Amino acid sequence: MPSDTRQNQLERLRLRHLRLLDLVAERHSLSAAATALRVSQPAATNMLRELESAFGTTLIVRSTTGSSLTEAGEVALQRLRVALGAIRNAAESVMHRPTVPVVHVGMIPTIGVSILPRLVQMLEAAGSMPRLIIHEATVPALVDMLAHGEIDCLVGRLDLEDGHRSLPDDFVAEVLQGEQLRVSCAVNHPLGLLGTVTLNDLQTAHWVVAPPATRTRRIFEQYFLDAGLVAPVPHIESFSFHTNLCITANTQLLTLAPRSAVTHYASLGRVIDLTLDHPFPIGNVVFVRHRDADFPALEVVAAALRNAAPEG
Repeated sequence: MPSDTRQNQLERLRLRHLRLLDLVAERHSLSAAATALRVSQPAATNMLRELESAFGTTLIVRSTTGSSLTEAGEVALQRLRVALGAIRNAAESVMHRPTVPVVHVGMIPTIGVSILPRLVQMLEAAGSMPRLIIHEATVPALVDMLAHGEIDCLVGRLDLEDGHRSLPDDFVAEVLQGEQLRVSCAVNHPLGLLGTVTLNDLQTAHWVVAPPATRTRRIFEQYFLDAGLVAPVPHIESFSFHTNLCITANTQLLTLAPRSAVTHYASLGRVIDLTLDHPFPIGNVVFVRHRDADFPALEVVAAALRNAAPEG
């Protein structure tokens, strides 16, 4: 098919065409997708033909058990979800404050006590403050949100060697700062009186740590395994570093949290940042966005983030 003909077909596609593919992937049924779109089954079938003609390949396979996306359909949907998310965000921006650009920023919770305050301060001082909508979640959840176009960028802890391989090819990641996990205790904890805390001290202590399957928990357990020891079973499992640090401040439990969070609570006199004879490895806080996401407000936020992140 000539390229100009294909372009004309693509330009005739509507939002409903894009939603059709998304709904089929979600509900595994073309008829269910038609119902959700409030169109007839023949109309949905015709929309599918128009989609596949415009893309020049089969996007959906139908069988007696339902409908599913082909590999080409999955690839197309990844891009279309970004487009749908961008349209939703654009509509929201214009609806509420048409003259102020909106940037949806995904971040892990500890960014809220380290980089985010400095980011806002810099944007405010420069007079370039966009409307920021903050989404807090785990890094895997944020990556999924970015892939679906629900956020414009994410800031989180990601290992360069492991994390970047798992990112989609159309994502770009840059390191903002190094981030080390630190162990802390209450100001009246016996370990706070020691100059250096040993592995044996940590193994026999009581802990509040992030749940299994989180990056922090994996690092926690691997830390002991690398030393030939069994990791202690936490007395409390909690995802929030802030919750864990507050518990630690008022109990005899230790916790593991990013240095930025521990430094914040230590500066308030709530906890002690312990010195270990075997420190935890240093990871990275990264800024991730789509390769082709280049609207001005996002560039302003990206530039400010580079300056807001402390060195080291």
